[in-house]
Amino acid sequence: MSTFIVDGTEAQQHGDVGRAFCRLFEHCTYLKIDIVRIIELGTGSGGLTAWLARTFAACKIVTYDHTESPILDVLVKMGIECRQVDVFSQASEVARRIAMPGATLLLCDGGCKVQEVRRFARYLKGGDIVMAHDYRPTKTSPVFWRSCEIVEADIAATCKRYRLKPILQDVMLRVGWLSRIKETEV
Repeated sequence: MSTFIVDGTEAQQHGDVGRAFCRLFEHCTYLKIDIVRIIELGTGSGGLTAWLARTFAACKIVTYDHTESPILDVLVKMGIECRQVDVFSQASEVARRIAMPGATLLLCDGGCKVQEVRRFARYLKGGDIVMAHDYRPTKTSPVFWRSCEIVEADIAATCKRYRLKPILQDVMLRVGWLSRIKETEV
């Protein structure tokens, strides 16, 4: 299992995560969904954040973490808004950002992925996407990524309640990510 390296730093991601995210964005383009903002809950080393900013430069990116990223200066110079706060204490701020016009990609990769999905799914608009890292359908599912912190049973009720449907899940699963899209209003 390879890891994703950005500027010589391990990004705490599967080595194919870049290709998977590119496929997701291509699929969104096909669906006529224009992702204009990425909200990341959990900056970690900052490698994925930096890669997202370079690759999807048209997106406004804000990243939240309770600790400071080791490459904070680099991220800020790239135009990424870095918030060193607890996302649950700033839930109304996150909700306001999600509510802004245009599609949001919400990446749940902090220390409480299950709670992040459950808490913020209610704010998603039709066409918004929520993802969570370290995902497997079940604890006993085949291992594509080394960690499992969230499984389908953890978020099944939330997905049903807020009409979250899989989007390119087969591709994202191979790099350890849950991916769900909010159905548009009928």
